[in-house]
Amino acid sequence: MDLTQAFINSTGMQSKKSAFIPGRLITDNVIITHELLHSLRIKKIKHPFMALKLDIAKAFDKVEWTYVDDVLKRLGFAEKWCQWCRVAKEIWELSHVFLNSDASWIDQHSKAGIGWCLHDASGRYILKGYASIDPTDSALEAEAIALRESLLTLKRLNYRNVTFCGDSLTLYGHLMKVAKLGNQTPSEHAEIQGYLDDIITLAQDSYQFSFIGRKANSIADSLAKEARVNNSSFVVS
Repeated sequence: MDLTQAFINSTGMQSKKSAFIPGRLITDNVIITHELLHSLRIKKIKHPFMALKLDIAKAFDKVEWTYVDDVLKRLGFAEKWCQWCRVAKEIWELSHVFLNSDASWIDQHSKAGIGWCLHDASGRYILKGYASIDPTDSALEAEAIALRESLLTLKRLNYRNVTFCGDSLTLYGHLMKVAKLGNQTPSEHAEIQGYLDDIITLAQDSYQFSFIGRKANSIADSLAKEARVNNSSFVVS
């Protein structure tokens, strides 16, 4: 019996048993996976090993156009109406939007908070997200987590033309430098290198990064502080 099978048997995992938990968002699976990987990276384990069983093939919080098109036609909508609906959907997805993210950090032993707010060019609110997270080694690491989680959420929701904004010059300055030079140079801050790798990989489509001042980032800052104080679970609304 190999090591993987022995581990699965010892934890009670079954190939036919669903890993789906009612009330959990599909993004929770991604967060759990990334946090486990990060934990293995920072712990001094000679041979790190983990096994995950995630049901993510069919998610109820992501709807493909083919499904919507089929439903519209079954309801009796004419082909022309279906085409108009698709155009409206694609225009919305291709519109240039902006996301501000921030983190609220106290110290290495306290939970931190992350928050982000999505808006269009005129400042009209579209979407927001926030959560409390486990303690991090620095405010910079919490900022990197906030950016990564907001990016993951927008990828899931199929937003394509997004400028991510934040008030961390170290984080956003590095990402802007990478975008300008076209190559992935290592960061001077090793504690966030894993997050940077994830962010740069996820942002390869049509995402941009921009540094902004603290005053321009007040909404995301308030969301992050509220999430930290209230020990909030992951919320997108």
